[in-house]
Amino acid sequence: MNEPEQPKKQLIDHPSASIFYSQLLEVRRRKVTIERIRKIYADVHTDRWSHPDRIAYLHADLQSLFQSELIVFPSRKNPRAWLTETTPNLPAWISLRIPPSEIVRLNPASIPWLPELAFCAELIHPSLIETAFKINEFLIARRHNLIPVPLRERSLQIFGNEKKLDSLARDGALFSGRLPLSVIGAFEVEHPLSYRASGVAGKPVLVIENHHTFWSFCEWNQRVGQYSAIVYGSGNFFAKGGRAIDEVLADTGSTSIKYFGDLDPMGLEIPARFNRTRAKLHCIPAKPELRLYQWLLSNGTRRNFSDLEYEVRDQSPVGWLGASIEEAVNELFHSKYWIPQESLGTEVLLTFDFVKE
Repeated sequence: MNEPEQPKKQLIDHPSASIFYSQLLEVRRRKVTIERIRKIYADVHTDRWSHPDRIAYLHADLQSLFQSELIVFPSRKNPRAWLTETTPNLPAWISLRIPPSEIVRLNPASIPWLPELAFCAELIHPSLIETAFKINEFLIARRHNLIPVPLRERSLQIFGNEKKLDSLARDGALFSGRLPLSVIGAFEVEHPLSYRASGVAGKPVLVIENHHTFWSFCEWNQRVGQYSAIVYGSGNFFAKGGRAIDEVLADTGSTSIKYFGDLDPMGLEIPARFNRTRAKLHCIPAKPELRLYQWLLSNGTRRNFSDLEYEVRDQSPVGWLGASIEEAVNELFHSKYWIPQESLGTEVLLTFDFVKE
């Protein structure tokens, strides 16, 4: 007795229909109403749904799915089953066939890729193929009418989802560096840094790692004007940026960046990582505010490494601090201790005049 033939993987040669079908399957129901169909199509093909021929586009993709035996149309004999007010007529609902055991996916070889996206013909993962196809469609329609805009604005235009490209964007490009964001007329926007200016221009700005110490330094600096501004680094967040600090420098008339954080391995890695990014951008680096770190070493509360919220793997101080206090920090770390910057808080700032030149 012959074994029953196993269903084969299906590749839909009509790219837009394939993406549309993958979203229809998400409904989890066999019967899908025209209202739901229109909403899904508008989400999947944002540009097409704003086009005067959107009904024709939707009809063509439904026909493609019908001919591929992936959906079933209602009977033409049922007067309520078809919308006669549209041209061409649309079904009032469709029924989804049981999908094959293997995923129905888009065939990248069937897509007329633009030269910038030619590499996408070799993509394998279905979601990446669908993403690339939508970008390709967008560029065909808009490539000569693009101005640079923030990435999430462009993502919303292409996908109807402002965060769609967040996970794909790395170092100003998509698809592992193969598609620069400039091709789609987009750029990544760094989160703005919170800061409080003192009104004294031309002095350094001081970046503070933690927000309680940030508050204390802001209050103190408003009285003494030691820095042009106190900037909140928000812990590890500061290391992820590169250019946001330049807005603070421009606003305050400052030309130098000082940094003060926890005396622990992570606290020293944050400004070191920031400086590596700044070096790639050919921008001025952050320098340690050594007078504050020296105060921590002499007076700060020492806590054991076991109290840290992360596992310390490297106990060597980052060279960013400089040779003048590196030996002391090295001794601190090898003793399994660290010092939180909160040691230098409001009460200390009120009574000690340790930052005078």
